[in-house]
Amino acid sequence: MLIPILFFSVPAVLLAANFDTQGETVQSLFEKIKTLILSPIINFLFVVATVVFMWGVIQYVIAADNSSKTEGAKKQMLWGIIGLAVMSSAW
Repeated sequence: MLIPILFFSVPAVLLAANFDTQGETVQSLFEKIKTLILSPIINFLFVVATVVFMWGVIQYVIAADNSSKTEGAKKQMLWGIIGLAVMSSAW
């Protein structure tokens, strides 16, 4: 339990130390967080949502004659579209 806490707290402490010594503003700290943490996470989730959607399309095409499999593929495509919409709004 202590290792994950240290793993996540050490970068925050180092960033805070670096933040105080350079005389930066809180706004620049938030910009760094946005650039270094949030943007890569949003990009990764965008890719995941696209892969989920495309996998649903592939499943739909492969199982075109089986109605139960096509329903599952439709649901997966729907969740992929919802994920894309959420990620585009977050972006």
